[in-house]
Amino acid sequence: MLTNKYALALLLAGCGVASTANAATVCVNTAGELVNAITDYHDQPTGSLYNIKLVRGTYLVGPGLNTSGYHNPATSVGIQILGGYNSDCTQRTINPLNTIIDAQDNDHTGLNFIINGPKSATVEGITLQNFNSSGLSLLKLYHDGEDTGSQHITVRNVILRDNVAVNGIYIQGEMSRAQNNLVANNSFSGAAIYLNAVEGDSDTNPNITITNN
Repeated sequence: MLTNKYALALLLAGCGVASTANAATVCVNTAGELVNAITDYHDQPTGSLYNIKLVRGTYLVGPGLNTSGYHNPATSVGIQILGGYNSDCTQRTINPLNTIIDAQDNDHTGLNFIINGPKSATVEGITLQNFNSSGLSLLKLYHDGEDTGSQHITVRNVILRDNVAVNGIYIQGEMSRAQNNLVANNSFSGAAIYLNAVEGDSDTNPNITITNN
């Protein structure tokens, strides 16, 4: 659950939450590296899981993350965006307040991913603030196509604050999960959290706080 209203702190030793033979992993600690890493999702090979690990800190990305969306044309490419790492990404403390992505009130900013095939997506342990998604969703992860397979899409231990968007979190996949999130002090014309299960089910848990949106 979110401790002190905002965060779940957990120290994890090792390199990450997923292990697979066909996985690319990048450790980022500057705003430029983060923007480049997310843009590089487009180039990952079929069947891979792309892990972006964020070193703890504040990432002033400005207009660098835009709502035009990130799509890999290859079949079945998953992605994980994971905050809370130490300087070499070997240990992790999950607390969204220690890894902040700030769009600095720029228009047309957001994180929108199209996930093909049965691969999964996870966003965990980050804060998104001062985004203006200009009529679109702020954090959107959705399946595009018919073959969802065993696809799981999860947004967990994430804070959205001081943003403008249609929807705050929009998830569409076979299994859609929103867990331990805080959505506060935003301006939304739609839903704070929108879940759409294509073939399976969706779930939010009691540790969701939505306030002053």
